[in-house]
Order: sequence, then C-alpha cells, then structure tokens
Amino acid sequence: MRIHATGKPSDKLKKAGSAIADTAESVNERVMHQLRSNSPNQAFLGDFPQAVDDAVMSSSEAHQNQMLQILSNPQVAQGFARVVFDMLLNKYN
Repeated sequence: MRIHATGKPSDKLKKAGSAIADTAESVNERVMHQLRSNSPNQAFLGDFPQAVDDAVMSSSEAHQNQMLQILSNPQVAQGFARVVFDMLLNKYN
C-alpha cells in the first residue's frame, strides 16, 4: 500500500480507504459535521485524523500489515487520511 510518486494513491490504498471511510462515517457524526463545515486544512486540525486512526484500528477489514503501514509512517497516514477525507466529502457533493 503506497502513495505513488505522482501523489496518487494505489488501488489497495483506495480500497482500504473506502472501508475506513464507511466505518468512520457510521460511528462519528461529530467528525462528519467537521468535514462538511470546514476546509480540508481546518478539518485536519480537528478530530478527523484521530477518527481515521480509530477506524483503522477497529476495522475488521483492515489487515494487520495495512494497519502497521498506515500507523507507522506519517506520510502514508496523511495520504491515507486524505483518501478517506475525499471519499467522505464526495458522498455529500
């Protein structure tokens, strides 16, 4: 799972992001309100990054290897959080 040199997420990252977006959306309405009400930069300063980490940790669909890659590499974590962010916002636009 990786962010390509072009800055675009891999298919594995998109698939994992979709599962996490569904989990995050279903359990955290406060974060969803923050996403809908703020710019991406503001949302990333709120509860969103922690909500993504929590969803990754609790998701039965996330494989341990994927969790370790996301949680141990800040660049991958940020790219993954952006994928989830974009997926969630696209549901409402």
